[in-house]
Amino acid sequence: MATTQKEQEEEHRQIEQERIEKEKQITLEKERIALAEALQRVAAAAAAPETSVSPQQQQPDIAQQLLAQQYQQEQIILQQQLQQQFLQQQALQLQVKQELQQQLQQEQQQQQKQQQQQKPPTQNPFSANAFNYSAVSEQEAITWLRNGF
Repeated sequence: MATTQKEQEEEHRQIEQERIEKEKQITLEKERIALAEALQRVAAAAAAPETSVSPQQQQPDIAQQLLAQQYQQEQIILQQQLQQQFLQQQALQLQVKQELQQQLQQEQQQQQKQQQQQKPPTQNPFSANAFNYSAVSEQEAITWLRNGF
């Protein structure tokens, strides 16, 4: 009976050892699964940080983005308005400059006309009319002197 009892004890010890090893394997497997899940969560959080943020934290981010976009659009509109005002101002300045040049040109022409009208016709102070003589050309006078009156 001692052998059978020894065999039974040995068998019981082996069964107990197998049970302990199975429990260890199950525990190790659970730890591996837990580690794998933790690694997956870390990888997912690193790959997409927005997905790990709660919806309450995402809403202010979206609101900030919308406000930033609206601000940028307003800045673009203001810049375009300033450019348009600048171009209009330049066009107005050019128009005023052209009108002033045209007005100056007209005034100069008018002054020239007035000066021409105010000028008395130039007379030779030694003309025949000044001495009540008839106008005789120089050639005629020379001819008369040669041939006699």
